[in-house]
Amino acid sequence: MHILNVKTLNIQKTNIEEKGIGTLLIENQFKAAIKKHLSDVRFDLITYSTPTITFTNVVKYLKKKNLDAISYLQLKAIFPQNAVDIGMFGEKSLFNWFFRKKEKALYKVSDFIGCMSPANVEFVLKHNPEVKADRVSVAGDSRITPFGATLRHYKLDELPGLWDVFIGNMSFVGPRPDVPGYADKLEGADRDVLKLRPGITGPATLKYRLEDEYLANARELVCSLSLSDYGITKEQIDNMSDQELAVWYNDNVIYPDKVRLNCYYYRHYSFIKDIKMIFCTVLGKNMEYAGEVI
Repeated sequence: MHILNVKTLNIQKTNIEEKGIGTLLIENQFKAAIKKHLSDVRFDLITYSTPTITFTNVVKYLKKKNLDAISYLQLKAIFPQNAVDIGMFGEKSLFNWFFRKKEKALYKVSDFIGCMSPANVEFVLKHNPEVKADRVSVAGDSRITPFGATLRHYKLDELPGLWDVFIGNMSFVGPRPDVPGYADKLEGADRDVLKLRPGITGPATLKYRLEDEYLANARELVCSLSLSDYGITKEQIDNMSDQELAVWYNDNVIYPDKVRLNCYYYRHYSFIKDIKMIFCTVLGKNMEYAGEVI
């Protein structure tokens, strides 16, 4: 195994100017480092994750040298839409236009795009019609290979996220990067979640570590709900496709519960609990948290 550390500018804990410049430079910095130190290494799988979206030329370079390599984008945050949602810059701004071009280029060079949730998939396909649906992973989709399913089940597809921790984009423990369109719906005290840096694991991640598998069985899960509490009828549920039902279950059951857990984490922070969450994530164990077992 080869480990290559690439020195970059600070793109997290800094002002927006340095963050922007660092984001633009990081692509050439990685490409130059790979050319210098890993030019004779063969790649079978090229995997990379957002929120950094300026890796298109790095992926193109590696695919040109490794014609059989598969490129896999882990869409952990949909940037720049997330930045628009939190008011970093406007939807009609030059920044959004520029980074949207970068985002679309990254989608184009990716053979497969792995999303965090059905809502994430729906957003990508709706706002990027040039992306073919068969390239985007859907919860419970039979197109996910057994190998891919194994990676997701044991969270091995999260390993590239460690790089985001090292460069300051993420922390080990914290809420998952949000799906665009959700953050702006948070109201009142629930917006405390936005004050937390995204993490690889956390209370909501632990509780819903098998979220894809849950959503694949959304129709069975809905049967245990009191539908009147959610303002929906059984007839409406029956008329939904499996994918529509998975999105509904995520929006009305899972997502609000994640917000509740992440708000509790923000208001009752404990370093010891952080350590326990990391160990439970690695070992696949459960722990007591916020009055329940997650």
